[in-house]
Amino acid sequence: QNNDFSDNTLLNNIDCIVDAVGTSESLNASINIINNGGFIRLVGNISNEVKFPLQDVVSKEIKLSGSYAFHSEISECIIMMQQKNLNLKPLLSKIIKLEDAPYWFEKLASGASEIIKVIIKP
Repeated sequence: QNNDFSDNTLLNNIDCIVDAVGTSESLNASINIINNGGFIRLVGNISNEVKFPLQDVVSKEIKLSGSYAFHSEISECIIMMQQKNLNLKPLLSKIIKLEDAPYWFEKLASGASEIIKVIIKP
């Protein structure tokens, strides 16, 4: 089993992204991979301000929406996952063992990586 989701073919055909990180890096990654006309929901932002390519948002006709908290999206996402209508693989950068977690936390905190999400398996 390949636990490295770096294959770029997984990043095709993304129409909707929920960015629950709220940094310039996460928003820029979302803008780079979303389809033209896609929708990005910003939730749980940790940064007061973010820098992003406004021209890319305009050119790709991306819809940006902020949300103070989750509302109906959680129920809708759970239903989409149950129906297998939501491909989460593009969000998963790596699946790691618990003992490798300190290394990955350091790598994520340094900002030196283009990792989106890491799953820790006990």
